[in-house]
Amino acid sequence: MSRHKTLRTWSLFLIVLGMVSIISATFGVISWAIAVDGSWETIGVLLFGGPIALLLAAWPIAVGQALRASPTSATR
Repeated sequence: MSRHKTLRTWSLFLIVLGMVSIISATFGVISWAIAVDGSWETIGVLLFGGPIALLLAAWPIAVGQALRASPTSATR
């Protein structure tokens, strides 16, 4: 397998992993917001915890896009 195909395969794997991570984080944040007591805690989860969880869940997509855009994986 050439280097180009290997990087494209890893890129696709990381993007799919990122999508699964974002979906899982979304369900986790929603269940966390339901589980807490009080409206202020719910607002805190949605406005503070949610974006942090989704940001951390999205890093595989960024790495996959970087692999896809790297000069060694460019089509010749």
